[in-house]
Amino acid sequence: MAKSVSQSMKARDCNIRPRAEAPRADIGPELKLVPESCLALSTCSSITTDGEYWVYPAVTNQRITKIYCHNLATEPSHFITLKYPNIFIIHDGSNWILQRKQCQSAIRPPLKKTKFLKVKLQIESMVVNGTDYTFTSLTGSEPIQYGNALDCNGEHFKDPCPHFGTATIDTRGTGLIVDPTIEFGLIKGYNAAMEKFHRSVNGDLISFTCAGWCGLCGPISGPIRVKHSKEFKSKPELNPGFTFWVYSRFTSGLLEWIQSNPKVNPEWTQRVNPA
Repeated sequence: MAKSVSQSMKARDCNIRPRAEAPRADIGPELKLVPESCLALSTCSSITTDGEYWVYPAVTNQRITKIYCHNLATEPSHFITLKYPNIFIIHDGSNWILQRKQCQSAIRPPLKKTKFLKVKLQIESMVVNGTDYTFTSLTGSEPIQYGNALDCNGEHFKDPCPHFGTATIDTRGTGLIVDPTIEFGLIKGYNAAMEKFHRSVNGDLISFTCAGWCGLCGPISGPIRVKHSKEFKSKPELNPGFTFWVYSRFTSGLLEWIQSNPKVNPEWTQRVNPA
């Protein structure tokens, strides 16, 4: 029995597209699910296993994007899996060996380090949620926001004066970079400044040191937002989306389902989750 129009509209909302290949005569056209989010992936395919998937965010004009889908079975959320260390450091008064003495060459350990293994992403805007610590490794009791660093070892203009608050944003291998329009600098502090700022040519590696008495450094033009790198190449033939076959026909622009349960292509796991 055919599904209702409202259910057909739901199929359209799931962004189901005919593939370019000629349809298979025995079962009808081959279609692919092109989900814009982890929620769409879960709702439209009944996938409930957390993992790496290809999604096609609307804000990127549906460019293929590799996302770790978390809590798929309940409240799906989106994370970028970071292949290289992304570490952000707090140096504060607890690290002074001599109380309130500037420019100490040694520290009282430990420095408070937050290492992000994955960083949360608002898929509708591609803005990073830097205060989600679900996938982090902490040294010390206090986390620091993704992209920030804090230092309390001395006024930035003193020399010599080592500074220990550093930040490393490394998105190599993800296909994403921090939007080049995002500026970094001093957020607040006394006689403080951001120093040694470096952004790689292709934008996938950013590092800096914060110096001050004390100083907090990080993004100053708004929250961190990511975009696809120039080197990113969409490879639809290798990763064409969740593919399935269904007995179907297109009527008045709507996908009218003839059979309630689509036949799943057994190769979908390799296609959706090549990792």
